[in-house]
Amino acid sequence: MNQKAFLQELEKHLKHMPKEDREDALSYYREYFADMGVADEEDVSAAVGTPKEVARTILADCTEKQVERQKQDGGVKNGAKVIWLVLLGICASPIALPFILVLVVLFLCGIIVLFSIVLCVVMTGFVTLAGGVAVLPGILWAAGIGQKLVLAGYAVLMIALGLLFFVATVKLSEYFIRFIAWLFRKCFAKKEVA
Repeated sequence: MNQKAFLQELEKHLKHMPKEDREDALSYYREYFADMGVADEEDVSAAVGTPKEVARTILADCTEKQVERQKQDGGVKNGAKVIWLVLLGICASPIALPFILVLVVLFLCGIIVLFSIVLCVVMTGFVTLAGGVAVLPGILWAAGIGQKLVLAGYAVLMIALGLLFFVATVKLSEYFIRFIAWLFRKCFAKKEVA
């Protein structure tokens, strides 16, 4: 692979990096080839490796720089850059795509399971409440006072349980939202530098 093709391929692998870091890396390799006295059509892969391997090395170095900046500066912006660069580094490896797909599928499955649990609690509350309301007309048809009192007790109990399920769903939803907000604050809070 000649140096022009090498640099074009390397730039493709580094397209998600910050522009300044990408330009620094490309200019470094241009100067490196110029210092080596490599001809335009000469194969450079033997000297430096494949563009993909070089891109992995550059991404790893850039990630280390961002981690150091995060330690010094703190803040959401630098933390997000570190996370982004780590993800880019993972994507540069050959096993990254299946690994990322597995993580995304697991995340989506977790969301579906949580949604299903909340939906089941809501539906249980609805069915219990509807059952309690449906028992109420049976009080009128009951033969004796004892049967009427038992049916009234069942109706009130079922209505109360249905309402309890609805209140529990609302409270659980509040706790889940607070937990998610707390988690985001912990992940992206700006650290105080002493």
